[in-house]
Amino acid sequence: MNCAYKYIWISLPFLLMPFLATAQKEIKTSLVFSDTVKTPFTSQWQYLSTDIYLFNGSSFNSLINQLNAQDYERKGWFSPKPPKENLEFLLLTAEMKNLRLFGPNELVYPLYNFQVNKDRDNKYQTLVSDNLDYVRIIDNLPLYSAGNFIDATIRARAITTNTRDEVLNMVAGQLKNLSTLTNPTAAAFTLVGEFGSFLEASTRKKEYRFSSTIRLFEQKNFDTRLHSIRVYALTAGNNEAPFIPTTLVKEFMDTTYNPSISRKLLQELIPYKGSPLIVVVNYKSLYRMEQISGDEITVQNIDKRRLRIENEYARGLVSNETYQLEKNFLDFLKSFYELKRSIELYKLNFKVSGSNGTGSSLMQVAFAYRQLLRLNRDHDIINVGNTTYASVFKPEYNTVQGYAGLYLEEDINLKSTRELVLAINEVEAGLIPKKQDGKEAMVGKLHFADIFNVDQWNSSTEGKITASALRSLEESIYVEKFSVEVEKIKATKATDKNGTASDKLQEMLRETACMTCRDRAIMAIKSFRSSYEEYLRLSELHRKDSLSLVAMAQSYVFLQKYQIIEYNLHQQYMQQQPLPLSVDLLQKRLMIVKRDIGDLYDYSALSVGDNPAEIVRELNRKMETLMIEIPKSFEFICSRRPDLCEPTREKQPETSSDTVRITAK
Repeated sequence: MNCAYKYIWISLPFLLMPFLATAQKEIKTSLVFSDTVKTPFTSQWQYLSTDIYLFNGSSFNSLINQLNAQDYERKGWFSPKPPKENLEFLLLTAEMKNLRLFGPNELVYPLYNFQVNKDRDNKYQTLVSDNLDYVRIIDNLPLYSAGNFIDATIRARAITTNTRDEVLNMVAGQLKNLSTLTNPTAAAFTLVGEFGSFLEASTRKKEYRFSSTIRLFEQKNFDTRLHSIRVYALTAGNNEAPFIPTTLVKEFMDTTYNPSISRKLLQELIPYKGSPLIVVVNYKSLYRMEQISGDEITVQNIDKRRLRIENEYARGLVSNETYQLEKNFLDFLKSFYELKRSIELYKLNFKVSGSNGTGSSLMQVAFAYRQLLRLNRDHDIINVGNTTYASVFKPEYNTVQGYAGLYLEEDINLKSTRELVLAINEVEAGLIPKKQDGKEAMVGKLHFADIFNVDQWNSSTEGKITASALRSLEESIYVEKFSVEVEKIKATKATDKNGTASDKLQEMLRETACMTCRDRAIMAIKSFRSSYEEYLRLSELHRKDSLSLVAMAQSYVFLQKYQIIEYNLHQQYMQQQPLPLSVDLLQKRLMIVKRDIGDLYDYSALSVGDNPAEIVRELNRKMETLMIEIPKSFEFICSRRPDLCEPTREKQPETSSDTVRITAK
C-alpha cells in the first residue's frame, strides 16, 4: 500500500450498551478481512462514499440470546422473580467525527432499529431479513472538509424498557448540534427528517432503517471507483471470531479493475452464514467538471456556472484548489465567448459588405483566438505537476478549444485566420521550420495578415511578431532558393538564344508567397527583359538599315517596271473610254503597285532610332512584305497581259502626269 495516498477506513467497533447493571455482555466486532484495490488513487480522488451491508440477519436471534440480557431476583431460596427489564430494540448507529460540514460536534445518526420480542420459549427474537439492501451513509463527501480523514464508528445498542431515554437523549443532542449550523445544507435537513422518522418508529415500536444519504452533490459529475472492502464478524461476549473464507473476495480485489459491487456479488464472494456480518464498501470519487458544448457557452450560462461554483465553495463542497481551477476555467470560457462574438461580427460584415469589408473583423477574430490559446497555455504552465488539472480540467480545455477550431473552419477566411494565429504562436515559441516547404507554408499563413488594417495590425504584438518572422523567413527563403537564379539572370547577356532565360525564375515566383523573393526576382527579371528588349531593338535597327538599302534599290527597279506598264496601257487604251473590264482590273492593280512602291520608299527612308523594338520590328516586317507583294502584283499583271510589260523601242518620257511621286516622310 502506497503511503502517499490517504486511505479512509470506516471502522466498526460495536459496543452493546448494558441492559442491566449487574449482568451484561458485549457484542464484539472482529475484523476478518480488509483489502484495497490495486488501482492507484492520486490526490485528486478527493471524495468518499461508503455503503454498509448487513448479512446473515437471521443469526441475530442466536447472538442476542447469548448476551444473558435478563437479571433474575430470587423470591425465596430457589424461585426466581420475573426479570426487571426486557430487551425491546437492537439499535445500530453511525457516529462520525471530523465532519466540519456539520459543525464541530460528533454526528450520530441511526442506521437500523430492529424490534426484539420473545417467543413461546421465553427467548429473544428479532426479525431481521437476510436480503436488506445496503445503506449509503455518505455519498461523495469531500475528504478535505473532514481533515482528509473520517473517524467513523458504528455501534450496536441494546435498548431495554428502562433505557429508552438514551434514544431520546441521543436524538435531542443531535438536533441541538444541527440547530447551531449557521448555513445548514440540504444534507443537514435530511438528517433532521431521519431523526423524526426514527422517533416515530420507536414510539410505535416498529422497525426502522436509515433511508437517506449524506449527499452534498446532486449532480452526477463524478467518476466513482471501488477503493476498499472491510468485513466484520459480530460475536457475543468473549467468543472468538469465526473463520470466514475470504479467498474469493481477495482474488476479486487483486484482479478486478473498477468493479461493480452488489449484495449478490458480495454473498458469492463471502460464502459464510454462521453469524452476522457487516461489510463496509468504500468508494473514492474523482471530481468531474460540468461539461458544456460550444453553443451553450453564453454570458448567461457562464454566470450560472460561476454562481454555482461560488456557492459550492462557500459550503465547503469543493477544495481551494478545485475552486481556483474552476475560476480559471470560467475565464477561459469567457475568452471563448469573446471569440464567438467576434466570429458573429465577421459573418455579419461579410453578409453586408462581402469580403472587402471583413479585414477589421477578421483581425478581431485573430486577437480573440490568440487570447484563448494564450489562456490555455498559461494555465498549463501554472498547473505543471497538478494531477487534478491534468486529469480533470485539461480535457475540458481541449474540448472547448476544439469547438473554437470547428467554428474557425466555417469558411476560408476564418480558416486562414486560425492558421495565421497558430503560425504566430509557433514563431513565438521558437518553432521555426527548417525545411523549405515548411518555411513557405508559414510565410503563406503569415501573409494572410496583409488584408488587415496596416497601422492597427503593425502596432499590435501579433503584428510585430508577424513582421519580424516574415523578414527572417523570407530572407532565408531568398538566399536558399532564389538568390542563385537571380544572380544568374543579372549576369546573363542578352542574345538571340537566351530570350527565355528569365522564364525559370518567373515560374518559381508562382510557387512562393515570399514577397521579398518576389520583389527581388521581379526586379532582376525586368532588368534582364529591358536589356533583352534593347538588344532586340538594336538588332531590328541594324536589320532596318540593311532592309532600307535593299528597299531603296528595289524601289527604283519597281518604279521602272511600273512606268513601262503604265506607258503601254496609256498608249494602247488612250482612245478607249470606258476601259474594258479586264483592262480596268489590271489598271486598279497597277494603282496598288504605285501605292506600295511609294510606301516602300517612305519606310526605307524613315528614321526610327529612338523607337521601341516593337515599332522597328513592325516597320521591318512591312518593308519585307512590300518587297514580296510588289513583285506578286507585277506577276499578276504580266501573266495576263505580257504585252503590257514589254518595254517599247520608243523613248519613254521621264515624267508624266501619272508618274509615281516618291517623297520622304
